[in-house]
Amino acid sequence: MDTHFRKPLQPVPGDRFSLLVARLEGDRDGVKRRELIREIESLPGLRVVPIDRIVLLGGWDVDAAILAGHDQARRYVAQTGASAVIWGTAPKEGVRSLHWTPAPGAGRDREVPHDFWSDKVGGTGALVANFEGAR
Repeated sequence: MDTHFRKPLQPVPGDRFSLLVARLEGDRDGVKRRELIREIESLPGLRVVPIDRIVLLGGWDVDAAILAGHDQARRYVAQTGASAVIWGTAPKEGVRSLHWTPAPGAGRDREVPHDFWSDKVGGTGALVANFEGAR
């Protein structure tokens, strides 16, 4: 787990939809996360909150790892009062995994479509659809 020597997560104001953006696995310099944040900051009514946490997808059973990742992301939502978390892995050799975990009662866990990184307009549209579906 990603719990060693980190500052506690801070509560976010509840006046609008707040989206936590976790560090992306495999994105050592943070470039892909900054790209992601730039893309979603333009969405109206949305507070983007980068957090110094990473949700690791480890093990042989990918489905179990994703479920465990959503569980960890829900803990971040509970600790902060945020509306949702985006987390996952940075693109590497065409493979990436990006996930959306909303607060309980605000929609369902989803995988962000694979074309997000290659098609910024379509990818942003997918995020808007997730955002709108979670309102």
